[in-house]
Amino acid sequence: MVYPQFQRQAVLVKPLPKLSGKFGVRWEVTTQDALDLQDPGRTETFDAVIVANGKFSVPSIPTLPGMDTFQGQVMHSHDYRHPEKFSNQVLVLLGANMSGQDIAIGLSAVAKK
Repeated sequence: MVYPQFQRQAVLVKPLPKLSGKFGVRWEVTTQDALDLQDPGRTETFDAVIVANGKFSVPSIPTLPGMDTFQGQVMHSHDYRHPEKFSNQVLVLLGANMSGQDIAIGLSAVAKK
């Protein structure tokens, strides 16, 4: 089993030519210790690369009419952690992009409506 490596930064990600992986291509990823820039780096090969760069991590909540008088909770997906907090509640989820879809699946199991 391979365990995640923390405190490392990707310095090079490239597809490997003429190799067939599960998704049709394999990837060569070179990482370096993020705290030690003298680290020569380490290169490994993977079937897939997932880019989780936090692009959507800075909350952007638009101002909607009535928000200033709304008595309920307004939350950005950035602050969402677990669906259990919303058990048996009537919810509205605005937005159906990546985070919205993921959260909707979790909430559908616990929400009243």
